[in-house]
Amino acid sequence: MKHPVGVVLALLLSAWPTRADFVILKNGGKLEGNVVREDEIVVEISMRFGKVTVPRGQVVSIEEAPTLDEVYAERAAALPAHDAVAALALADWARAHDLSAEAVTHYVEAYRLDSSLTRAADVLESMDWHQVDGQWVDPDTYYRGLGWVRRDGRWIHPLEQAWREAQEEAAAAARPAESLRRRVEDARDQAARVAAAIAESDRAGDLLAERVRDADAALGNARTAAADAARAWERSRFEVQRAQAVHDLERVRADRGEPNRLELAYAELLRALRAAGSAERAVAKAEARIRSGEQALRKGITEQDRAARMARDAGRELQRAEDAIRAAEREAEAAESELARLRAREQAARARFEELQPRR
Repeated sequence: MKHPVGVVLALLLSAWPTRADFVILKNGGKLEGNVVREDEIVVEISMRFGKVTVPRGQVVSIEEAPTLDEVYAERAAALPAHDAVAALALADWARAHDLSAEAVTHYVEAYRLDSSLTRAADVLESMDWHQVDGQWVDPDTYYRGLGWVRRDGRWIHPLEQAWREAQEEAAAAARPAESLRRRVEDARDQAARVAAAIAESDRAGDLLAERVRDADAALGNARTAAADAARAWERSRFEVQRAQAVHDLERVRADRGEPNRLELAYAELLRALRAAGSAERAVAKAEARIRSGEQALRKGITEQDRAARMARDAGRELQRAEDAIRAAEREAEAAESELARLRAREQAARARFEELQPRR
């Protein structure tokens, strides 16, 4: 699209800022801006970054100087009509002073006046301007007309846009796929920990079973010993009764003055009583061993039952862990499949875009 130079200049000049003021300070410094207040006490200057107030006594003088925009306006006003070389020179000056829009206006005008000025065309092309049907067109208009799209501050071909979008989708899909892979690994680690706990529980269960067997055997031995002690006690009680009867008979004989063996009978009675006491204590000790054995057996059976419950719970936990592994593996496989599809799509889009490169 062609814009008349006069119209462009009128639009540019209508927005020029006011003339700048230079405030010269006694310390040799200089402030550039617009003086918005000046009295006997202070001078207030509006600068690009804000307002600055300076005591009046520190100011040597206030001078007016043309701004860059005013200098350009003066140069543009003095530009000879239909002078391609002068237009090119003004364009170079504007470009050197970062007045890009103004520079483009004069490069276009210079080339319109004299198409042999190839440097004007070279500069315009370096600024991404293009000729369409003999007219210079700005980048936005040119690329939009080609159907290109703007991305990250630049114009790109639709095929590149499709590639970039596919690339972003693949990158977005890679994150959940990686997360699912970690989830599978975590589930496997959890299952391994549970399996190890079950193995340890099985070993503990074997030890408990052995302890229960030992306790049962010890209880059987205690009951056998108690039975033996009870029989020995019965025998000792019989011996006491027999010794008591002999002792009583010998005492009767002694009381009658008949020959007797009272002292011997008394000694035998004492021996029988002592043996009966020992047998009774042995019975009590054997019964205590039975009670202790029964308690140990009950404790062992209780621990065995608790270990069995824990083993069942661990088995259920292992089943849940294995279910979690399978579920995570299914999701991970689906995510990997989708990621592979998106990466294939990205590669295809990139290939289509790269095929375009030599023709661009």
